[in-house]
Amino acid sequence: MSQDRRTRDPCDPSVDYVYLSRNGSSAVFEGGERFWSLPPEELEKLGHGWLISEFSCSEDWPNWEMHPEADELVFVLEGDVELLIEEPAGIRKVRVHDRRLVIVPRGAWHTARVHAPSRLLHVTMGAGTRHRPVAAARGARAFELAQFNLGLIKGPLDSPVMADFAANLDRIHAEADRSPGFVWRLTGDAGEGAVRRFLGAEHVIANLSVWQDLEPLRRYVYGSGHLEMLQRRREWFERMSDAFQVLWWVPKGHRPDVEEALARLDLLRGKGPGAEAFTFRDPHPAPDDGTPAVPGGSVTSARG
Repeated sequence: MSQDRRTRDPCDPSVDYVYLSRNGSSAVFEGGERFWSLPPEELEKLGHGWLISEFSCSEDWPNWEMHPEADELVFVLEGDVELLIEEPAGIRKVRVHDRRLVIVPRGAWHTARVHAPSRLLHVTMGAGTRHRPVAAARGARAFELAQFNLGLIKGPLDSPVMADFAANLDRIHAEADRSPGFVWRLTGDAGEGAVRRFLGAEHVIANLSVWQDLEPLRRYVYGSGHLEMLQRRREWFERMSDAFQVLWWVPKGHRPDVEEALARLDLLRGKGPGAEAFTFRDPHPAPDDGTPAVPGGSVTSARG
């Protein structure tokens, strides 16, 4: 791809995109559809530098997007938009008016609701950018999120040290069961023997559940009465040097057993977070909820 001849002239970033490479050089390229229809290998080269471009939007973005290589700067030149940014504690909503900017953290899924026709200036390092459709209803997805966590408790549930924990257990379970996005929870003592063998310990407790998606699980864990229990965990649980919670995607309707959950936890402990076993800190999208933007992980345009 040849550099635009107007490099030294003033340019309109809605028409011509400015590219700043890591080696300090710059170039200007014809923007819009002409730019995004370039061969994947050309976009891949440009994805490892900073692309400065302007987009106009009058409707909500049709996709969520995520940039794994660097933060993104979004500058609202004019208009009124609300950025939705996924964070560990939930969706952060940032309303941005004329002449204000927001920095979207690296690796954070984000989208925008447009409250008035707007012009946005983006500064993005796009290598590996991923997209997933906003319009995909959770109920229409083919996958749901399974979560499993276990712990070494400081004594039997009927012991004095565990009394306060045991007194709140039914309440916390009931709150989970009625939480939006909750699907299923393993009840009873099924699998406790397998957990004890896995940990090589007598006093253990485990929780296995399925949720519609990551976001409702986050809201329950960090935004409900469960948070108070989480903050007091050192009163009741021994420290564990290995991972004790794992998340993974299951086909909709599948109900995992403890053996499957332990296998996922073992995978996380052995190989670290990946598509088959991951954590809140390093989540992975569902198999039907976003793929590399183009072959090779190059950047593509998916904004409204």
